[in-house]
Parts: sequence; structure tokens; C-alpha cells
Amino acid sequence: MLDKLKKSINYLNLYAAILLTASLIFWVPMQRPALYLFFISYFIEIFTDRKWNNIRFDKRSYWYVVVFVFFMLAFLYMPFEDTSNYFSKVIERRLALFAFALIAFFGVNKLYKLSYFLNTFILISIAAIFYLIFYRIGVLEFILNPERVQIFNLARIEWVSTHMIFNFYLNMSLIACWYILTRTWRKLIWWERYLYITAMSVIFFALSISEGRSGFIMSILLMLGFLFIEIWKRRKVIGIVVALLIPFAVIGLASQKDRISEKMLRSEPRLFLWKSALEVIKTSPIVGHGISDTQNLFTERREINETEQFKEEAKQYVQVDAHNQYLQSSMEFGVIGLLLLLLIYIYPVFIVDKNRQLMTVFIIATCMFQSMFDVFITNTFSVFFGLLMLLMLFVKNDVTSRKIAVQKEPELES
Repeated sequence: MLDKLKKSINYLNLYAAILLTASLIFWVPMQRPALYLFFISYFIEIFTDRKWNNIRFDKRSYWYVVVFVFFMLAFLYMPFEDTSNYFSKVIERRLALFAFALIAFFGVNKLYKLSYFLNTFILISIAAIFYLIFYRIGVLEFILNPERVQIFNLARIEWVSTHMIFNFYLNMSLIACWYILTRTWRKLIWWERYLYITAMSVIFFALSISEGRSGFIMSILLMLGFLFIEIWKRRKVIGIVVALLIPFAVIGLASQKDRISEKMLRSEPRLFLWKSALEVIKTSPIVGHGISDTQNLFTERREINETEQFKEEAKQYVQVDAHNQYLQSSMEFGVIGLLLLLLIYIYPVFIVDKNRQLMTVFIIATCMFQSMFDVFITNTFSVFFGLLMLLMLFVKNDVTSRKIAVQKEPELES
């Protein structure tokens, strides 16, 4: 009876983790049921599996210590801050860092397999794209309407999520497609190969019409990166030529995006947000100001530098951050925070299993690029990042190529 209960909880937690993975493409309120189910089932699993027996200290655990310290800095700084009005609101968005750090010490159950999650990313991305085009917009309307890009983005905003979340999720799906193809090409049936290749094409097309510049540019870098890797494995000289051409290809493809123009870049609100953040950093570059004092100082500087148009738009927001994780962490915790942040991003590449090291490089590169334009791991994407690192560092990798047994030919009798 106890074994059946234990197994049931294990399966519940697995399904909750897959459901959480699927929900990450949607608005944050739509993610919460899966998030609660995942953490509640995991909490129960701690006792049914007696996970305290799994605690081991290794190089992966040390990385999660860094994550825990980064999270705890907010509490260490709090007694020395002059204000605390933003503390509870901001710390709530970072709880996932603490939660996933605990999960790392206790471990996940053995039912987790990497292929489950990679295929979930791909299936949900395709389903979301088809849902918007075929159901919410209508395929004929999408094809015939010259404003198809605008109506696609309006439908995406209403029914799925912001372009930052949507595009990041689709980029993770591109990485998933490439990894499955490159690792299991010989094992896949011909029609399975074409399905994954078609999925990559559809996802890249959706990224090209989705609002948002950073996500589209990153998708170009990823696709060219995949191309370079595959060519390099076969013809290194040609790979070098491709590498030299990549910057020109990125500029050429990115220039096709409507929002990537000199006029749009000059009116980009992030410019005065970043300027305001740098002004705050200069006042305490080594130790920073803490969470609440940082937000209050940043708001003062932002209100001086912002445009009139943004001033009206900002009234609907309770808080406006720096839209840059590196600047935000530097404002809050100075050089200490920035170094910890860089360690959180870079260290997993060196401790992950070699079979998924290159995939981890692509994932981390996407996270670090996204962090230039958004407050990433301490805001909306904290759950997403925590789950990705859990998959890379702790989940069984069953995405492997088929090993072909080489049989020794019998020797001829003399």
C-alpha cells in the first residue's frame, strides 16, 4: 500500500512538472495552478521518498549554494536599507530561486526523463502557434490580411502571453528540436526527422512575425549556431567560413524586422531606463543599495530621464525596473551581486554532463542575452530558469543516439 502511494505521488509530481513546463508559455496567472501542484506534490514526495537520504554535496550542489546566497542577499541588506516598501513585492518574484535550490539538494524522482520536457516545449510551441492562427485569427484571415503580423501579435497578447515570454519559450523549443535531431538522427524514422525539421521551421517563422527584437535576433543566432555546429562536425574548413559569415547573416536577417530601425531604436524606452540605472550604480558601485532603496532611487532617476509618453504609460505599473538583469543586480548588490549573477549563469556549463553541455551553452547564452533586455531570473523568468537548470543538471538524459554494435567477423580457417 505504501509503495503504491509512493509511486502515485512520483507520477503526480512528474505530470505536474510536465504541466508546469507546458504552462510557462502563458501569462503568469495561468502558470500558477501548475506551479502550486508541482511544489505541493514535491513537498509530499520529500516524505514519501525520504529524500533527506539523497542529500549529497557535489559540484552541482555548490552551484545551488550560490543561487541560495544570491537570493538571501535581499534579506541581508534589508536591515541596512532606509526603506522597505518594495521588499515583499520584489522578493515574491524570487522565491523560485530558493525553491529550486532546495529541490537540487533533495533531488528529483527517477521518473523524470529529459525527452518528456524537450518534447513538451516543442508540442506546446506548435500548439500555441496553430491555436492563434487557425482558431483565434483564422487561417484565411491570416493569409489574406496584409496586417497579419499585427493581428497575430494582438491575438498572442490576448490569449497567450507577452512577446518576451512567448519568444523565449519558442527559442527553448528550437534548442530542443536541434538537440533531439543531432543526438538521435539515426534512431529516428524518416517521417520523425521531417516532423522535427518542420517544427523548427514553423517556430522560426512565428518568431519572425512575433513582436520583440531580442527574441528574433536570438533565434537567428541559434539557427546559425546549429548550422555552424553541424557543418563543423563534418567539414571544419567550411565551418570556419560559415562562422565568418554569421555576423553578416545576423545583420541581414535582423534588419528585416520592422522594430529594428534607427527611428525605433532612438525612441526605445530602455535607453533612458539603462541610463537611470547607471546613475544609481555610480552612487554605490561596490555594495549597492538593497532591493527597496534601489527601486526608490531608480524611480527618482527614471522620472527625471523619462519621456512624456512613457510617463503616461508608467502610471499603470506599480513598479518599473531597469529592464536589464545585470544593471538591476548591480544597483541592488553592487559588484557582489553582479559577480554572483555571472557565476549563476556561467558555472552550469562546466558542471553539466558532457552529453548535454553544448545544449546548456545554447540555453545559457539565450538566458544571458535575454537578461540584457529584461530583469530575468529575479522577475518573470525565475521559475523558467529554475526549471531549465533542474533539467540540465539533475534530470536523466534519455536523448541518446543508437549505439550500433560492431560484430567481429569470424576468422577464416586456414
